[in-house]
Amino acid sequence: MRCNVEKPQIATVYALSSTVELCSANQSDPWLLKDPWTQAARSVQVAQTPNVSTQLQEIEERVEQSILQRLPVERMEDENDARIQALEQQMQHLASRQQSLEGVVTAQATYCSGARTSDSGRFADAQRSQMETLFESQMIRLEAILAKKGRFE
Repeated sequence: MRCNVEKPQIATVYALSSTVELCSANQSDPWLLKDPWTQAARSVQVAQTPNVSTQLQEIEERVEQSILQRLPVERMEDENDARIQALEQQMQHLASRQQSLEGVVTAQATYCSGARTSDSGRFADAQRSQMETLFESQMIRLEAILAKKGRFE
């Protein structure tokens, strides 16, 4: 038995011989060797753009200096010290109140979880006894109905 193996066909290029030579793998790109725009590009001067981060830094410095010039330095320091101390005392007071509140919440949660367990047990017992009473009364009614018809066993 013979296998039919097809040979790959080489594509035929229809072009001028000079074009085929330029496009062959052996040749280098002629635009890399002789670009007609290289001389024109060298003669045009390109303006360099300033660095954006440098501009931002300069703007920040100007804004900061402008703000600092308008603020009264001596009076602010005295007022701020007293205000900062008052804020620190308030924060300490809030922290102590928060800790005591957490203790109360924890104690309440513990109490509620214990009460819930005992209440749910009592509730389940009450519900169970009520269901038993209802089932007994229903059974009595069914027996009475069946007894009237004479089908009671």
